[in-house]
Amino acid sequence: MTRDEVRNMMHDYVDGLLSADDKSRVDSYLEEYTDVAGEYELLKKLLNKAASLPIGIKTPETLLGKISDELLSKSLEKIEEDKQKKLRQLTENTEAVGEKRKKFLKTHDFNRDADKTSSNDVQNKKVKSVNLWITLVVMLTIVGAYLLYDFLNTNLPWQVKSNYGGYTIVPVSSLTEIDADQTLNTYDSTNVSVFIPNAGRIDVRSFSSIKVIKGKDSDNVISLLSGKIYGNCKIDDPRLTIKTNTADIEVVAGKFTAEINDYGDLYIVTNNGKLKITTQNRELVLVKDHRCKISSSGIVGIPIHIKTNHQLAEILEQINYDDKKVNSYDLILQLSSPVDGITLLHLIMKAKSEEERLPLFEKLNEFYPLVPGITKEGILNLDKDMLDEWQRDIEWQL
Repeated sequence: MTRDEVRNMMHDYVDGLLSADDKSRVDSYLEEYTDVAGEYELLKKLLNKAASLPIGIKTPETLLGKISDELLSKSLEKIEEDKQKKLRQLTENTEAVGEKRKKFLKTHDFNRDADKTSSNDVQNKKVKSVNLWITLVVMLTIVGAYLLYDFLNTNLPWQVKSNYGGYTIVPVSSLTEIDADQTLNTYDSTNVSVFIPNAGRIDVRSFSSIKVIKGKDSDNVISLLSGKIYGNCKIDDPRLTIKTNTADIEVVAGKFTAEINDYGDLYIVTNNGKLKITTQNRELVLVKDHRCKISSSGIVGIPIHIKTNHQLAEILEQINYDDKKVNSYDLILQLSSPVDGITLLHLIMKAKSEEERLPLFEKLNEFYPLVPGITKEGILNLDKDMLDEWQRDIEWQL
């Protein structure tokens, strides 16, 4: 690895996003590149310093505002202090003219006292000035450390690594980095990892194509043009969105896969993850260990648990959700089990009448009894708040 390649892995190294093999490789090269090792140590010290700060550190804009307020406050205090001092001097001159004249007669003593007072005033001003500058330097240091950390984590191009196989990046600038408005295309028998700072990793599989729309300011947007990707986000709310022709996939947490087949249908699976899917006509939260199909025309299928009965899964996949009535409810109810709780809830939302919803509700209520705040009438009338609350309860139990 070159020095630049080691530097490009700096943020993932510090954030713990590298695999054991990659971390070992970086450690070995740090022994060789002592200058880069020094940069690593400097970054660690800055991050450790930042970690020791109180929780809820303000953004740079807020900190700079605070600095301005502090300087203004000091200035106002100084103005008020000078006004009070002049007022006291005027009062003393008015009320004690005789005493002032006597002091003028004692020239030697007067000069000595005046010199002492003047010296004390100068010393106090110096102390206040030094304290103010120390405060200013500390605040600017904190801002600088924050901006450096933010730059290393969000403003660098994303690192690209081939696990096996071949790929191209268009337009070509580097085969080890990809930035906004660049497209990555993979060949047969290929697995390429794209490391997204402060978010996680995207693996691009064979005969796939992605385009980076945005990769800065902690807002990461990718367009899946074709093929299959696997995502692994190690933090909650990684600010990562996958755009396709039929839906936008916002990653909430965890692992997931997204694939577009030759017909333009989108298949999504949450492997211990959670996604928010938005189409032109609908919004869907796909919870952990579920899969869903979105047709090329934008029709959203029913979420299916990855461990559901195979026969039940086939029935659900064959349902045409544009039909006014589904004729397979009896068999669905017979084959369903507790892992199908989310599926049954979405079937209730798809049913066209209370009569169709009632048997689905009764079956689901056997698996997951209603909790306080949710009523049978509310579910049958498709009360959105109650449906959302019941889904959260089912999701938690699953």
